[in-house]
Amino acid sequence: MLIPTLLALFTTAFARPMAELTNVYVCEHVNWGGACINVLYAIGSGDCVSLDGTASSIRPDRGFSCTFYKNGSCRTFDGSASLKLQDPGSTDLTKEAGGWNDAARGFQCFRV
Repeated sequence: MLIPTLLALFTTAFARPMAELTNVYVCEHVNWGGACINVLYAIGSGDCVSLDGTASSIRPDRGFSCTFYKNGSCRTFDGSASLKLQDPGSTDLTKEAGGWNDAARGFQCFRV
């Protein structure tokens, strides 16, 4: 019984196409300063990737558009706005309308 189960899992795992991944470069200070990280996103997953709300500059990879939200559920509630960024992103979120400095808490990306 174990062999057919393992075979089914193996076949299913390799039958699915690999997810296309993109990076979002996130820094805690403006002009790519302070601590910076690359956050991976699986295109087409529909996942909402959480951020810690300390970003002051953000850059999605070229060829992708990312929508940022002020919550970790990637939804706009009570009129809260979203911010769409493409490469080269924003070196200074204090200059983005809507108060985005240290406010991004979740994002989703799509191929453009």
